[in-house]
Formats: sequence, structure tokens, C-alpha cells
Amino acid sequence: MVSQPGGVRIERLRLETMETPLQAGDVATRVDGHAVVTPEDILDHIRQRPRLGVLSLSVRRDGRDIRLTIDADLFRAFMPPQPPAPPTPPA
Repeated sequence: MVSQPGGVRIERLRLETMETPLQAGDVATRVDGHAVVTPEDILDHIRQRPRLGVLSLSVRRDGRDIRLTIDADLFRAFMPPQPPAPPTPPA
């Protein structure tokens, strides 16, 4: 994923086992109604969701605006591993 004017271009997909209507070259403009400008905007939105599942993704493809419903797990391939949470101090 890379930022470009008007959204985030999907350069390639890592989809060994997942089917998706998202295509390389699509430009994501909104996720669940929120405007996105950088790949981090998309990933931060997904991290803040209480639960993964489906999300609404607005994309521009071949000059047309399209709304897709996709599995949020698709974007896990783009997420760097999260460091483990620090241990809770004893009470």
C-alpha cells in the first residue's frame, strides 16, 4: 500500500488463501466511512476496531467509485507484528 493524492493505492495483495473483491491498483479512499490518506490510516482504523470481521471499503477503480465489503483480516498481512504488552506490575 502506498499513499497517493486522493487515497491509498493497493500495490499488491498477499492472498494465499483469501478471496477478495479488492484488486491491485485499487485506490482506497474510505474505510467504514472514514477518509484515508496513508496506509497507516487504514491499519490504525482496523487496530481500533473492537472485533475484526467485515468492513466497508470505498475504492476508486478505473475512474469509478466502488464500495466493497471485505474481511478485515485481509489487512493483517500488511500489519507489522505488535510488540508484546508489558507485564502488569504486582498490586
